[in-house]
Amino acid sequence: MDTVEPLGKYRYWPNLPQFGMLAFLASLTMFFGSLIFSYAWVLPANIGAQVQVPFTLWLSTVLIAGSAVTLVIARWYIRRARLAQYRLWLGLTIGLALAFLASQFWACVILERQGAFEALAGYQRGNVFYIFAGFHGLHLFGGIAALGVLVIRVIGWVNADEQALRRQRNLASIVAMYWNFVAFSWGFLFALLLYWTH
Repeated sequence: MDTVEPLGKYRYWPNLPQFGMLAFLASLTMFFGSLIFSYAWVLPANIGAQVQVPFTLWLSTVLIAGSAVTLVIARWYIRRARLAQYRLWLGLTIGLALAFLASQFWACVILERQGAFEALAGYQRGNVFYIFAGFHGLHLFGGIAALGVLVIRVIGWVNADEQALRRQRNLASIVAMYWNFVAFSWGFLFALLLYWTH
């Protein structure tokens, strides 16, 4: 006679730190949504004629997507307790994240040379862009710092007991939630930028 498994037995439910991160990301989504709305409200209709999207922003998109992929691979290795490969792929993730940050900075330099910031400054409440850019940078630094914490925690590990591995896996899942949010947010912002400058 076959036994019937309870319907909810394999349903995923986040633990408390993961739930906290999800709540934090929900509040960030609302905050960024309000900034996007504010920015779209004050954006001048002819801004697209004044600004060309730098190629480095396309490169940024590839770099952040690559870092999300390398983080998935790193998490695959920590689930299998393969610490050397985990450290390697986390290092690659951080390298791609830093390259993303550098490409974002270079894109700002290019936009400044195009006169995009002067064009925005000439409009009432054009400083919404600067608020946007500042919070974007702050979240990037926070994500890179969190990735750094993942690496620092396992630098000296050769073998680890299951409890330490479980804590590292949980922390890696929380950081991955945040970093994937950063990557998705950038993709969305870049799509909006392409739309606004079309």
